[in-house]
Amino acid sequence: MILGALLDTKQISTCKLDVKPDVHVCTILYRLLYGVEKIVADANMVKEVIDITRQMHPENPWVLDDPLFDLGRRICKAKNPNCPNCPLIDICAFHYGVHLKIKKEQRDLPKVFARNHGAK
Repeated sequence: MILGALLDTKQISTCKLDVKPDVHVCTILYRLLYGVEKIVADANMVKEVIDITRQMHPENPWVLDDPLFDLGRRICKAKNPNCPNCPLIDICAFHYGVHLKIKKEQRDLPKVFARNHGAK
């Protein structure tokens, strides 16, 4: 975390770091990818969140930490998430499963995303 702060404030310029898998980061990723409403973070979830962010941004997963944390703190709150104002609503499994009541086995988020954005 100290290295992350140094990287964020441009005290150092190169350093590959992982996200800090706090409750906000875990909530965002598990809702977004799996549609999970409530999470209980454990060692397996922490490892998976780190693996996911490494896939999302292989060069430096740390750059995802602040945006995910901020999104979780401001919009994707544990209680009463503000889904209508979320920039990820079109690709969010939580939104499609909980709010739109689309069953998990019927969800095809890439097709839903394409349909909502005029792609074929």
